[in-house]
Amino acid sequence: MVLNPDTLLSFRDAITRYLDFLIGVRRASPHTVNAYRTDLRQYEAWMREHEMVQTVNGSDATMLSRYALHLKSSGYSTATQARKIAALKALYKFCRAMDYSDLDQSDHLGRPRVLNALPKILSQDSIETLMAATESTDQPYRSRDKAMLETLYATGLRVSELLGINIGDIDFDAQLLRCYGKGSKERIVPLHDQAVAQLDNYIRTARPTLTRSDTPKAVFLNRFGKRLSRQGFWQIVKAYAKKANLVHDISPHTLRHSFATHMIEGGAPISYVQQMLGHSNVSTTEVYNHVANDYLREEFETAHPRGSLRDGI
Repeated sequence: MVLNPDTLLSFRDAITRYLDFLIGVRRASPHTVNAYRTDLRQYEAWMREHEMVQTVNGSDATMLSRYALHLKSSGYSTATQARKIAALKALYKFCRAMDYSDLDQSDHLGRPRVLNALPKILSQDSIETLMAATESTDQPYRSRDKAMLETLYATGLRVSELLGINIGDIDFDAQLLRCYGKGSKERIVPLHDQAVAQLDNYIRTARPTLTRSDTPKAVFLNRFGKRLSRQGFWQIVKAYAKKANLVHDISPHTLRHSFATHMIEGGAPISYVQQMLGHSNVSTTEVYNHVANDYLREEFETAHPRGSLRDGI
């Protein structure tokens, strides 16, 4: 095999080329690209701190094994360790495919085993409590936040999909919403009456008070008239969860999990839920079958008049 002349490619340049590949070829979302950038540059900084070879082809299995041990001893969760190792493996696989390296140095490196915890969900009563918490917020943010929460729970969108919605993506007459998922894949999802009503009220009465001369076509705006960020929405959900005295560790993704679980509980075919969530593989969606079963078991034990008798056996 003839190696690419860039076999002395610096690790920093390799990261740049891989990120360009993710953006231009894989069409990865900005969030995904930023996550890879952070994880890969952390490894680069670690190599520099330990005065190790800074070229891709100069890396070896010992370096990678030492870094894996470093991650473990640094107190990262198993899931975070697995993600950081996966980022390295993806980069080295890319370099091998581009002939920047004569072998995949990460090939021997296993990923920490992650136990797949079932996603946390809210009960339907807790969802109502969370929605009601918006009533204490002043306008125009009350209308905005109601519309965001209702739309998220009505559709199960990812946060990036929700915040990426533009005015032209909503068809109020047909009660349909267009969104763009991973890899910029477009899909159309239905909206129920309550979500449509909240979106219509927000866009007509509250959004105009947030707009500025340079406001984008984004539906959900911050106080500066810009598209609301993921971090901003995360803080909003956390604040309402605290107001509602919800004991769970609530995040925006909790509403997505709750949507999927409640849909399956209500009898929706898993293929339909898969389409709503934008999952390319139905196996990803099937976890919600287990969550729904566990949730129904919990509700059964709580509600059935003889459900509590087992504690006395």
